[in-house]
Amino acid sequence: MIWVGLGGELDRFTSLRGRADDVMAGLGVFQRWRGPFWPHLGPGRCRCDLVTLRDMDVGVSDTDFEVAELVLNRNEPGPKGAKFTPLRTISLGRTPRP
Repeated sequence: MIWVGLGGELDRFTSLRGRADDVMAGLGVFQRWRGPFWPHLGPGRCRCDLVTLRDMDVGVSDTDFEVAELVLNRNEPGPKGAKFTPLRTISLGRTPRP
């Protein structure tokens, strides 16, 4: 898993996470997570040697972005890669910048 930690307005992000949990639990999608919460994005997976990943210098820091919507996807792993099926889209009332 490629894991990107988030910083900044984490109180707002944590609140959003709580509301998203409420919606998904209400849909019966999954139970609420009770463990610690570390705001992050999971932009991808890599099936390669971990040592190679540690040696990579991606050089990304302090990148600002806005989020216009949150999409809950079902991840179905398969032999040709994962299949993602959108289950629910939640608009955050923002228009993405060009």
